[in-house]
Amino acid sequence: MSEEKKNPPIKVYGDRILRQKCEEVVFPREDLAQVAASMFLIMYGYNGIGLAANQAGLTDKIAVVNVSPTKSEDEQITLINPVVTWVEGEQNDILEGCLSIPGIWEKRKRPMSCTVDNYDFEGNKHTFTTTGLEARAVLHEIDHLNGELFIDGLPSVQKAMLEGKLKKISRWAKKNKLR
Repeated sequence: MSEEKKNPPIKVYGDRILRQKCEEVVFPREDLAQVAASMFLIMYGYNGIGLAANQAGLTDKIAVVNVSPTKSEDEQITLINPVVTWVEGEQNDILEGCLSIPGIWEKRKRPMSCTVDNYDFEGNKHTFTTTGLEARAVLHEIDHLNGELFIDGLPSVQKAMLEGKLKKISRWAKKNKLR
């Protein structure tokens, strides 16, 4: 587990901020576009497909997602005060990981599709529906904003088998001042 030198460190398993519910963004807010742009840069620097504010040490209910292999700006999703309003189907046996839990990849069930109420930078409410990997990433980041980690949705036996690895990650993060 080596920390990227060129990127600001992200919060790692064991840091309390990852278990805190993020606070609703209050509009108007002049810096939202800049906050999102910074979060995309951090996410891309770690080769991620999503990043929640609390992973970057922020408490705002903001997350970013881009599952495009080319990281096209047209494919960027900024989540501000997102609320899942509908889910359907199931994705089975798909490995899921998290930038805040380095080295852990586990099969996790998630809905195949979801609809989300979301806000733009000006505070206008929009609704969008997404499917597949993008739905998985959106739901993963919304979980983060609610103080939940992807491992929380694993069966108890599967999670118990990770206990030693999770403790090792937490100790490493503490030693390297990442939590």
